[in-house]
Amino acid sequence: MSHDFRETLTDAKYHGFVSIKLLASGLRMVIENARCLVDDCKILAKEGRYARAFSLSITALEEIGKISVLFKMANLTPRTQRFWRQFWKEFRNHNRKSTLGLVTSVIDETQGNIPALLVYTIKQSLAADAVETFRQTGLYVDFNSEKKVWTDPNQVPREIAEGAIVLASNALERQLRIQNLGIYEVGVLKLKQKMYGDIQEELDPAGLSPEKVDAVIEKVKDIHRAFFKQLCDLGIDISESDLSI
Repeated sequence: MSHDFRETLTDAKYHGFVSIKLLASGLRMVIENARCLVDDCKILAKEGRYARAFSLSITALEEIGKISVLFKMANLTPRTQRFWRQFWKEFRNHNRKSTLGLVTSVIDETQGNIPALLVYTIKQSLAADAVETFRQTGLYVDFNSEKKVWTDPNQVPREIAEGAIVLASNALERQLRIQNLGIYEVGVLKLKQKMYGDIQEELDPAGLSPEKVDAVIEKVKDIHRAFFKQLCDLGIDISESDLSI
């Protein structure tokens, strides 16, 4: 069903349950929007608009970061309201989204190396404020109080813009591969909710004591293995994907 664009605009910040069917449609919409953003970045760069291309590349990475948040939402059930609030907060947080998007942009070998991926994620999280500042640098004139000069967005160099476009393109390509496997379809998301729903309470840092950490990690690993086996049983071949981690 199509809606008038103006009818979809709202100032309300929703924090509640979303059905699996709605999550699947949201994932498709976010991926398509990210694809359009990356295409727009390339058009801008081709026209020599490097500052706007740079900023839009970071915006594209933020949009790609939403995919990870929505995928995690599939773990939740209607009764876990406080976790819904947490994930909706992530969905709207620029720093969190850019971190997740940048993590998605790294090569598959790093995605499959959990220690390396954790280190990369932490580094990106610590740099998230700077990333948002850089994004705004390509959009707005500002004043540098230390050097007492105006900042000109049009001074963003070509190589910086092109590097950002490569990152956004890599992140998008990985998500498109995952989408093509069928991972974001309703059936798989329902399976994910069924298998991961009960573990969410145990993953809550507020109630996770040090002596329980190892046991919970092993439990999650067992769920991962069972989930991926179910995917294989459904005919989804993940043998060439870093998702097998």
